[in-house]
Amino acid sequence: MIIALVCGVRSRLVFPPGSDVGYILPDPEDVASQAASLEVPHADLKESQIVLHSRKTRGDPGSSLASIYADRWYPHSILDPAENFLLSEDSSKMVPESLVDAQHGIKMGVKDEHCDDGKTHLEVDWDFSPANYTCYTPRFSLPSPADAEAASLLSCEDIKKSYSPQHFCMTDKIEYESRIPSYGDHRPIWPVFGEYKFVPPQRWLHNIEHGAVVMLYHPCARPQLVAELRALVTQCTYKHIITPYTPLTVTRPLALVAWGCTLEMAHVEGSEVRQFIQQHSLQGPEGTLRKQGQFTEGLLKASVVPEGYTDEGLVLCPQNEI
Repeated sequence: MIIALVCGVRSRLVFPPGSDVGYILPDPEDVASQAASLEVPHADLKESQIVLHSRKTRGDPGSSLASIYADRWYPHSILDPAENFLLSEDSSKMVPESLVDAQHGIKMGVKDEHCDDGKTHLEVDWDFSPANYTCYTPRFSLPSPADAEAASLLSCEDIKKSYSPQHFCMTDKIEYESRIPSYGDHRPIWPVFGEYKFVPPQRWLHNIEHGAVVMLYHPCARPQLVAELRALVTQCTYKHIITPYTPLTVTRPLALVAWGCTLEMAHVEGSEVRQFIQQHSLQGPEGTLRKQGQFTEGLLKASVVPEGYTDEGLVLCPQNEI
């Protein structure tokens, strides 16, 4: 084990069993210490300007919808919209009343340095480790020749129409039980559509709710495959996010994610990619929302509307046919 200092946080270089790829992980005690030092949001506001509330996100047996969704896994437990905010004088969570939203908990797209401004306390979601976007074994690109023709894996969830993801400030940690989440709670400020050095799922899941397609690739994926997939995605929709993502498997180091669906791939088939985008993008609760995001950390290239688009970009893959 190697102890290092990365971005002010003690970190460890860990090698999974049987793997040549090492991952830089933050020291748990150091992360806990930094989290404890976070400022209480809006401590400078008057009591009359504050709405005190508490919210349930996991393991919530008291939710009136718990039995309805008992047969489905959700990233966070489903809540009755009326129970999103429970007024309580004992709650430690405080936000200005101007940020409260009945549907999502916190209003989307409203920058606030004590909640989410897209710039403050970003380390809560990502410790800025280069392991998230760096291939440490470039001579062994993915997939291996033995896996190059592996069949693609399509997975979709039956998401109830009444399900509404919640927005959480940077004072709350959001975790997902799925290796590749395709819906779930996220941050109020969502990324500008485009390609990133790296952007965490706590951000791009908001884009998916707005109908975007997220293209994921393992840092060690073959550059030619990444370029082929990138070309198809950018030609099909401007509502896309492109980012490296290490939880992808070595067998299928490429993936597309849309609302409730993932397509993991070992190779790129144009017709398969276009069909996924045409069938599964623009399907989120706010799938046809045209509003651009505000988060730009790590943005390499903002997206542009592909040539041939009509209706301000809501026609998919205009230059291609399935």
